Amino acid sequence: MKNKFILKLQFLIIGLIPNLLFSQIWDFPPEAISNWQYNENINKTGLKQIFNWEIEIIDGKETGEKKLNYIQEFDSSGNTISLIFSNRDTILFTNYFHGFWQQKISGNKIYTQSVELDKHGNVTSHRINNNFLCNVSYDSLNRPLVSINNTIKKKWNYLNDKLISFQIYKNNQISEERLYYYDSLQNSISYTTYTTNPEKAELSKVDSVIAFFDSDNRVYRIIDFDLIALDTLTIDMNFEDNTITSRYSEIECSRVKTIKNENDLPIKIIYSNCKDEVYRKIKYEYVYF
Repeated sequence: MKNKFILKLQFLIIGLIPNLLFSQIWDFPPEAISNWQYNENINKTGLKQIFNWEIEIIDGKETGEKKLNYIQEFDSSGNTISLIFSNRDTILFTNYFHGFWQQKISGNKIYTQSVELDKHGNVTSHRINNNFLCNVSYDSLNRPLVSINNTIKKKWNYLNDKLISFQIYKNNQISEERLYYYDSLQNSISYTTYTTNPEKAELSKVDSVIAFFDSDNRVYRIIDFDLIALDTLTIDMNFEDNTITSRYSEIECSRVKTIKNENDLPIKIIYSNCKDEVYRKIKYEYVYF
């Protein structure tokens, strides 16, 4: 469990989307179609390039050296047109349609993507090359009901305005189910995930997640408890200094702090333990048209 959630935390913080991170509570509500992109929640208005740097840290201090992680380039509409990595590997994106790239070139491989929308702008069909096709149906409130892709089927179930359960079926057998609970007194949303091994017809994982909201409807704490492994991960958000602290057991603790510029854009991400001993720093630089 620890690796999964630490990876999620780093992935989402590197993307610098604390508001999205905790409104989603990992994956809430579950997405029918994913259109994730690097730095997707950074304002792209007038932005031409983002330079992402790894700052060398020795004994908790910067040495003055840095190494390029990647360059992200945009068109005038804010769509990503290329990712250039430190080893010079390059990924190209072209022909955007409603925010979805239609072609991606990575090395000597070419990927094609297409989507179909209903009159409300919901994606009803999502195809990648000729080996992935996902069809989605929606209710009258534009909420996903059923998605089917290849051998996987997903179902969303609602009671009035709330999502109450979500199921994943593989080869027509249920493999995962999430049950959602809403507590107005403590202003929280929680869900329990039951993961089944269809071949053995037994539970392989039971995971419980609860998120607590403040008066501004921001999630300030997430607690994740693995009911089989008996592991607990607690994540606390400090909105005053843009710091997220994760605790996995009494001795394992890490902290991620985001420093922003006057335009509310992240310029540095600092990783440390809870003794404030820094072990990693990421720097962002921006170039505009």
